[in-house]
Amino acid sequence: EHLQHAIDQNSERLQYRLIRGHIYLEMKKYNLALYDYEAAEPDYQDSGELYYNRGLCYEGMDKTEQAIENFKKTAELEPGYRNTYEKLADYYRDQYDDYCRREDFEQAIAYMDKQLEIKESSYYLVCRGLIYNDAMEVELAIKDYEKALEYNPEDSIVWNNLSCCWQAIGDFEKAMEYLEKALEFGEDKERLPYRNMASCCWAVGRYDEAFEWYKKALKLWPDYTYLWKKMGD
Repeated sequence: EHLQHAIDQNSERLQYRLIRGHIYLEMKKYNLALYDYEAAEPDYQDSGELYYNRGLCYEGMDKTEQAIENFKKTAELEPGYRNTYEKLADYYRDQYDDYCRREDFEQAIAYMDKQLEIKESSYYLVCRGLIYNDAMEVELAIKDYEKALEYNPEDSIVWNNLSCCWQAIGDFEKAMEYLEKALEFGEDKERLPYRNMASCCWAVGRYDEAFEWYKKALKLWPDYTYLWKKMGD
């Protein structure tokens, strides 16, 4: 009410429209937020914040193309603004997964490279590693995962990801070594290491061990239907 009064009394102060747009965005009233952001644009057309928040609106409305257009504008105006590069990398990764176009993979990597130039972290290294995994660039994925472990050597998910790389290469014994680490640090919170350990045992002909790993997992997660199916197979 007070903000509306301020807008009515100071229609030329577009800052109020920007602020109300932020409020509508928080309320997930995306159309109203976009209406105010459009009104504020004459004074904020050089602001990465404006286009980023517009991108969030379109993202919330499942209008991906419009969201990406605004995120690209954000990156152009303010390189490195918040998680813009990550959002763009995710978009092109999804495009690559859907259509297997090499240019989408390269775009995803390029944006994640930019994010890592701004701030290297375990999280962003894993994000890039997953993109490399998608394209079967396994050696590059391994490099990123190993670097990620330097930041957090007890991250069970990264150990599991490394095991998947070695499975893809065909070195199941090495994969199992990494899975042992994943299980050590996972504290029975992650299902995938159990499932992957069973798969590795099966791949090298250790069928009894594979069944034991399935049984261990099912004691922890009795509703894990995938494992019941695998045991039935």
